[in-house]
Amino acid sequence: MTIASGFVAATIATLVTSWDWVTYMLMTTPGGSTEMILVALALDHNPEIVTIAHSVRLMALNLSLPFMDICVSLLGKEDNWSLVVSHWSFVIRESNKFA
Repeated sequence: MTIASGFVAATIATLVTSWDWVTYMLMTTPGGSTEMILVALALDHNPEIVTIAHSVRLMALNLSLPFMDICVSLLGKEDNWSLVVSHWSFVIRESNKFA
């Protein structure tokens, strides 16, 4: 589903901007940002744009976690949500080791 939405978003975005379809696919592919940036470098398809897109995606995800925690606590679903938050905090800690 995510890859299909990436195809659709890339196709629509190529009609609006001057960037090529492969660059948009690398921007929307649900993979590691490092891998997608390296693929963009290898294919010579705007690695700067792919880097910015993945950085914005990661910042949006990390900055939205506290707000998601507040929303879930208001709904009274703290038990399940604590597992999600602890998993993402582990992922963030581990990814910061390599930055």
